[in-house]
Amino acid sequence: MADACSTYEAFIAMARRWVQEHRLPDADPLVEIRPTTDLFETGILDSLAFVELVSFLEERTGCVPDLASLTSDVFATLAGLSTAFGFADSGPRAVNTATLC
Repeated sequence: MADACSTYEAFIAMARRWVQEHRLPDADPLVEIRPTTDLFETGILDSLAFVELVSFLEERTGCVPDLASLTSDVFATLAGLSTAFGFADSGPRAVNTATLC
């Protein structure tokens, strides 16, 4: 079911909450999760946790991005994921839940 997430800020907040709750136990707790924080380089997420995050975001937004066409620098950050899921950082943009992103 799609969530009421309809802006970049709401998407980032939702994704950040998930990452904070599911960050790897060995990740430095002092690393702040910002939209541009590299989630892999900092050790906050690994590939399995990333797949779980994407699944969560797909469920909440109703959007299924084509991850195969993305580069690692795009999906390593919440800002990059927001673009993949159809959100722009320049202001609100509704996700079209009827089609793929």
